[in-house]
Amino acid sequence: MPCYFHPSMCRAALAAGALLLALTPHAQAHCEFQSGHSGQISFAMDMGTLWMPRDLPDGQEIASVEKAVSSPNKANCFYEAIREVRAELINTAPMVLHSLPATRNRSMQYPILQTRVPGIGVTIALGTPYDGALVANSNRFIADPGTLTAIPYRGGLRRQTVFATQMGDMRVKLTLVKTGPIAPGPQTIDEELFHGILDQMGKVLDFRLKTTVNHAQCSLRADAVSADPVQLGDYSLTDFPAPPGNARTVPFHIRLNDCQDDSNASAATAYIRLDGIRGSAPVDRALGVFSLTSNSTATGIGIQMQRADGTPMPLEQEVPVKRLNIGITQLDFQARFYQTAAKVTPGLAEGALNFTVSYQ
Repeated sequence: MPCYFHPSMCRAALAAGALLLALTPHAQAHCEFQSGHSGQISFAMDMGTLWMPRDLPDGQEIASVEKAVSSPNKANCFYEAIREVRAELINTAPMVLHSLPATRNRSMQYPILQTRVPGIGVTIALGTPYDGALVANSNRFIADPGTLTAIPYRGGLRRQTVFATQMGDMRVKLTLVKTGPIAPGPQTIDEELFHGILDQMGKVLDFRLKTTVNHAQCSLRADAVSADPVQLGDYSLTDFPAPPGNARTVPFHIRLNDCQDDSNASAATAYIRLDGIRGSAPVDRALGVFSLTSNSTATGIGIQMQRADGTPMPLEQEVPVKRLNIGITQLDFQARFYQTAAKVTPGLAEGALNFTVSYQ
């Protein structure tokens, strides 16, 4: 507008006009539903039916799934340099407070949430659109300094990009973790794990997990051992000129019945622990050699336990033997007399072991 009488008034009018123009971009920083969408932005992950070894140690992974999930409702968030657009994903499930044994699984660096099933926790690592610090020049949220890209999560849009951040799709990695004893039978999880606040939209996001966890295990019947006792045979002193002697091996097996496991791929391995009883005690744990029972009269001799392939079966420790087969799982072993001294004296030679089977 030209000025003819008062230039100072003209300058004031121009300054006011410049101020109004500077305010107009500020409204771009926000989140909003896409056209035709409204309501809750709900995500659900169904991990299906899972199998876990019955005796899995606490702190170990039960199962892990990484995938993209989508919501029927969509929203966009827009960056603007002056006001940071925020996203907060807050755990609905409580945090696990007690410490767990160390594990090599990377997922354990994330906070563990406790599901409604006692003994089953979950970690939730986040991908798109919350992993902006890992992807250069992306229109993704970046976690606050000093925090992880995992639930619970707090972050903001901190980079100018051409496109809006789309909030109707999300990539997550869920890892189920054993946090303590789990009751027998199928355990079903169907619950919300976290909800989300998107900037000025408020609480409009939620995430739900559904899955059923089964125990992989077998039953052990009274006649589980193929021969009890295992007859190692009669020998003369000439069969034991020097350790370990010349005794033959005698095969036998332990049968596990009613084995339940994933039909697609076995989830559990049968472990066995052997401990001496009735006076039998380890002579060499690594070689699987143990002494005779208290009522034995022979000397200079013990008994060695071996796997089916002839390698020694260690004593007093849990040793993996075989992946479970559905129905019946047979664990094959063999045993033999083992000379433990330079001189052997004749007499009764018996040994006794107690075996414990676990599923890991």
